[in-house]
Amino acid sequence: MGRRRLGHPNQDGLVGVPTYLTNPAFEREQMRIPITRDDIEHAMKPSPWDLGNKTLYSLCLDYPTHDQGDEIIAKVWLIGRAYAAAIERGRKGKESAEDFYETTVAEGMKNSPLDEWLSSLPERMTDPWLELGEIVAVHKRLTDLFTAMIGLEKRSLASKYLHFHRPDLFFIYDSRASSAAIKATPSLKDIRRIAAEQADGEYLALVRRCQWIRDYVERRFDAQMTPRQVDTMLLSITERMKKMQTSGSEGGWGMDHRPKRFHASIGGYMGRSYSVELVGDQLKYEACGQGYAKEEEELISVTGDQWATFRASLDWMGVWEWQEEYENPGVMDGTRWRLEIAYDDMEVRSGGDNNYPESGAKDAFDAEVTPEFRRFLDAVRTMIGGRDFD
Repeated sequence: MGRRRLGHPNQDGLVGVPTYLTNPAFEREQMRIPITRDDIEHAMKPSPWDLGNKTLYSLCLDYPTHDQGDEIIAKVWLIGRAYAAAIERGRKGKESAEDFYETTVAEGMKNSPLDEWLSSLPERMTDPWLELGEIVAVHKRLTDLFTAMIGLEKRSLASKYLHFHRPDLFFIYDSRASSAAIKATPSLKDIRRIAAEQADGEYLALVRRCQWIRDYVERRFDAQMTPRQVDTMLLSITERMKKMQTSGSEGGWGMDHRPKRFHASIGGYMGRSYSVELVGDQLKYEACGQGYAKEEEELISVTGDQWATFRASLDWMGVWEWQEEYENPGVMDGTRWRLEIAYDDMEVRSGGDNNYPESGAKDAFDAEVTPEFRRFLDAVRTMIGGRDFD
């Protein structure tokens, strides 16, 4: 509503561009944690942290260069501390914190070509997949500069420091965002490659995934996301992932995935029809013959694990984006279906007459059941123990 870790640039596919897979159904099948419209809207709405970030953006805008020690210290210190990536973290030198910042950090950055690297970047992105190579290369150079200065790898700090200088170009790296990006995107082999002279493998992988997300969101949801908004969305997906992890012995992946409301039905007057409805702690299953004559009624118990699997299937299929109504003006009788399901965080009401959800464009006169809808029927059948539901 998904991972490799390679360090050498040539191993990470920096030269050449394979076929860029843009089939929406394929993309969704490869995404283990689907991106939903709620994720996007959450990332784009105002945040209590906006003022703090604006302060850091303004600091770098007002003092963009690296020829004054006090300016360098202020930027490295405040960005690092604010984003849990302090440059002094993990250092083993005996010098005081003041000496470390005033000599090692300030002098090291003053004597570096960092301003030349920043000035070489494009004023604006016109072709991201071609221009991201230079962004990735500048990140690698700054990471290497930090390593030379203090003997520690500061991949995350380098990305955050560069982001506040060029928020339009640099994605933010940290372990949480990287983990969420892996779950929310296809395998790297199915994501377009980026050519760069040099690159940190971890950051390159994140950049490829983040740009894939930007393209996917624009294509599927008609929304354009900034690097900051992508980061915010990945962090919210991280929280969603935590809720889906097993945390104890109660089953259901450590939480209650039972919906507040659930009703699904499919069928028609001239043939068989079926319905499933949540009643208390059980599902009421009904099967009817022609003319909706009831032939079978049964209460079915569902385990926590079954509810968890069903919720994961709904997320994976992207049902939260289904339209309210799928009509087919070319068919008067036939198959009618309805779905209503509500959780604390998501809900959907959808239905159709001889027409079904599909990723991408679909002819309204086409009464063929789509693969997306077949997956939904399969998920319901699995939850009700293989009973008929189609």
